Amino acid sequence: MVIATSDSCNTLVSLNHNDTNNKHSSGLKTFAFCENGGDPRHGVENEPTYERTHLYLPTDDLYQDEDEDDESWFDADEYWHDGPPNTKSTTPTRVFQAQNLYVPTQTSSRSAIPIDEHLRTIPEVMESADILLANPPRQFNKQSTERVLYVSQGEVAHAVSSQCDVVASDKATTCHILALRSTSKTSPNQPLVSLTHLDSDEYESSIRSMVQQHKAHHSNLTPSLIVQQEENNCGGYQEEKKQDDDSFVSAQDASCFMEMDIHIMGGFNDEDGSSRQISESTMALLVQVAKEESHCMKMTLQTCAITSMNDTGYQCPIGRGLGINIQTGETFLCQVSSDVTGPQSTLRSVRLWSSEDNHSPDTQKTLTTIHTSYSNEMVITPFVFKPFKEIDTLLRLPDEIMIRYTSTSPAVEEDDFCDNVRQTMMFMRSKSYRSIFSGNGTTTMEPLTYRRKIDTTTGRWMNEWVRT
Repeated sequence: MVIATSDSCNTLVSLNHNDTNNKHSSGLKTFAFCENGGDPRHGVENEPTYERTHLYLPTDDLYQDEDEDDESWFDADEYWHDGPPNTKSTTPTRVFQAQNLYVPTQTSSRSAIPIDEHLRTIPEVMESADILLANPPRQFNKQSTERVLYVSQGEVAHAVSSQCDVVASDKATTCHILALRSTSKTSPNQPLVSLTHLDSDEYESSIRSMVQQHKAHHSNLTPSLIVQQEENNCGGYQEEKKQDDDSFVSAQDASCFMEMDIHIMGGFNDEDGSSRQISESTMALLVQVAKEESHCMKMTLQTCAITSMNDTGYQCPIGRGLGINIQTGETFLCQVSSDVTGPQSTLRSVRLWSSEDNHSPDTQKTLTTIHTSYSNEMVITPFVFKPFKEIDTLLRLPDEIMIRYTSTSPAVEEDDFCDNVRQTMMFMRSKSYRSIFSGNGTTTMEPLTYRRKIDTTTGRWMNEWVRT
């Protein structure tokens, strides 16, 4: 029996289907790089080579005194907080002494090392991973005072601090959780956060659209123009804007030049390499997007704990959930109770099992947007689902066998995994998508929309949602 859908938490896989490096390894290798981004040892056969990217490593801020006339300190690896280098200001200017991230290159004669193994050799990246993974997960439940926006697997959400306090996702094993947070001079007090739970390497268009949402937000576009820009996937890299000086920003883009922090966590040293496949593709895409958008944004790999970096040393993930505070940008491990995962959590899980009904083999998978920065509603868009042929057989299996068919990482799933799978399957078997999405006796499929409840005592939004 071979059944397929993409999901590290709810995935049907075939039974026909080690490295155990410790994350806390202190033996860090160092590499020397040529100015052109290559490896000075390129004459040595089979040695890896490296290329300079437009992704930056996290650094401390430095300040230049306003009376300082000497501009010799500025070079191509520094970005101005207040716009392009030719912008004069009478106030002290914050400068980022930014260092570019170098990544392995793949050539016909040399094999690139895995991206997670390479990132383990970079002290700044490992420090960010250690900080993230050092503390136990924060618990969010019915008693939590923070307004939580929960993102399930295969979903993406965008939010600002007026809508919620924390955006989070959990239950990731081979999956990766990616969070983007951006600020700009045009909207310094309104950072935008996007978060998604990636279960495969097939979401390139959706990740690109996440970045476009940030560009639109800081350009003060209307919701209709944001949608149009996302559909067109416009605003990308323009070859004529590229110059040798990485700090170049065109006059058109200077006013909305933005800084984007990237946080990514997930995966472990699983036996079939599912985690590493997601790590490789996602990091390669982020490198490409950073190059394409370098004329209007600086993208920093602020937090990274992927695959071997997130492994206990015993083929088990350390972090399974990632949360981000919208206002402060703080990231942390988290675990979210079903009390605050939002409306229709089982229905949202059903979508993961219905991919074959909603996507053709030739169509790239897309993330489902459940929340935007321009609406306070959580939206569940219509989709088709029906019981698959083997559903009754799977439901009759004992947990220890079911999990082998329904997870890409059966040895490390949480205790409630099989209970959640059974609940989802029984929902699929007992419900009709038309009865859920077709209201008032019509045949037209309509989305389900929800708003947060308001505490009548405090006037504050709660973690409970009501149908609109």
